Amino acid sequence: GEGMGQMEDTAKALVAALTNKPDLGEIQVVVVCGNNQDLRKKLAKDTKWPAGTVVKPAEDAAVPAAGSGAAAASGEAKTEAQEGAGTAVEGEQKVALSVLGFVTDMERWMLASDIVVTKAGPGAIAEAAATATPIMLYDFLPGQEEGNVVFVKERGMGGYEDTPEKAAEKVCEWLSGGEELLHSMGEAAKAAAYPKAALTIAEHITQMLRELPLVPERELAKGKEEAGAKQGAKQGEGAKEGAKEGKQGAAAKVS
Repeated sequence: GEGMGQMEDTAKALVAALTNKPDLGEIQVVVVCGNNQDLRKKLAKDTKWPAGTVVKPAEDAAVPAAGSGAAAASGEAKTEAQEGAGTAVEGEQKVALSVLGFVTDMERWMLASDIVVTKAGPGAIAEAAATATPIMLYDFLPGQEEGNVVFVKERGMGGYEDTPEKAAEKVCEWLSGGEELLHSMGEAAKAAAYPKAALTIAEHITQMLRELPLVPERELAKGKEEAGAKQGAKQGEGAKEGAKEGKQGAAAKVS
């Protein structure tokens, strides 16, 4: 939710690549910047986008119907963008761009998308898998997220490219590959998903607690008394040491 990674460069590369693919038709790209308000402002108002791009005001952005292509081809994108256009760039409109901040309905945007382009964070990958959406990874944190890249690639649910430009070109390649390719990756993502993982973990913990031997109430009370006695003794020893040091200081002062 912090808008980390090479998001700015990737968004620019993606839009630039898509505007050069007229065979794909109208495209809708949604950039979710999370809590990174500086990036949101920069992309929405301070960036000169390629000809053929229409930037929609954030207040006009609405989640398209599932499967209509929020991050890819959408026959409705042109009409919506022109009706609520913000900063329009001269030229034939090919990409409708929405730049959002933090959203609470990310799963709806993913369900409406053909491809999710993201860094290799576990939350984003889990959400994309649960919504059966192909994933293009463009960045990862060394060490902790490196295995996520392997996970995505080995399961055939997406891919990884080490530069924004390569990632953008691969997205265009996937979109040009037709519905069968995207469907195949989406099914692989769905197969790798654990949408009820949190509930399953809670159930396992509950079961483990049920199997633990119960401690009688009197044993608990005894344990609390012993702990309290030890703490009191420790505090008493500390007070004695403090008094002793105080006497030594006083003696040193008198002498």
